[in-house]
Amino acid sequence: MKPEDRAEIRSAYQVISPQIHRYELFQDVTKAATAAKNGSQVLKLSYSWIRLTDDEGSRTKFLDLICSCAWPLLNQRDFSALLLADESIYPRLPETWRTRIIDVSLADALIELPNATQQRFYEQLSQYPDLPMSPISSGVVRGVLALIRRRMKEEDVSIIHKSLSLSAEVNYKKQVQTLFETFFVTKTVNPTHLYLIQATYVSKERNSFWELYWEHFKTALLKNRQTAETVAILNLWFIHLPALTGTRDYAAHEFFMGLPQVLETIRSTREYSSVGHAFEEQLNKMPWAALILKRLEVQRKGFIGGRLF
Repeated sequence: MKPEDRAEIRSAYQVISPQIHRYELFQDVTKAATAAKNGSQVLKLSYSWIRLTDDEGSRTKFLDLICSCAWPLLNQRDFSALLLADESIYPRLPETWRTRIIDVSLADALIELPNATQQRFYEQLSQYPDLPMSPISSGVVRGVLALIRRRMKEEDVSIIHKSLSLSAEVNYKKQVQTLFETFFVTKTVNPTHLYLIQATYVSKERNSFWELYWEHFKTALLKNRQTAETVAILNLWFIHLPALTGTRDYAAHEFFMGLPQVLETIRSTREYSSVGHAFEEQLNKMPWAALILKRLEVQRKGFIGGRLF
């Protein structure tokens, strides 16, 4: 019998026991949770109970009781996903439950490309920007939404950076690798690449950062033959040198110290013979080209050695 069909019986028993609905609800939830461990039946049951009243305060109390009863009986991550995706139930939950649902849903989450179900979850989550979250979780949400939209915004930078700075080394590398795969080379190198550096460079993880950075730099030039884009990335380091120096410790210094060795490696590869001419032509379009070409002794016929400093 549905809750709405028991109204007459409930009214009679409430004369004797005003809290009879708690026992009734507990029995309903236990049965529903046993029927489907992901909580789908509990969600259906929730609608039956909140339809018993038009008072929003009472509806919130019913949902609080339902979640309290169902929580230990269900797969909490699956149940959290169902609750968060429901636009009628989730906003009516007490804030303590909304926060708990977010914490459970994002436990062990990383900045990575989501599947279809996860994408719906993150898009739903974006509708509640004021929910309290840990710094790591906040950065994960911003990072995943940036991947979904294929666009990193300036306001994402500090939040993602804070999250990455608190991550374990192995998680840092995984997440930066993912962000580089999407944002290292884009149609808008400036400012996207600048935001990428500011978001991902963490001084205590500098070795991992540069390992990944130079790997993607070489891939862009040698494998993908993105000569114009690669030169645009070099140009960005020159034109935004003050900003990079002032906001990310020694990132700019480390870039220019590492660049000669990277270029030495690049020009010694077989792949460079097929992209070198186009790369050098693009270099010559830059206002700083004379300095770089002179320091590296780069001529139209190719690299012949040299040092940047």
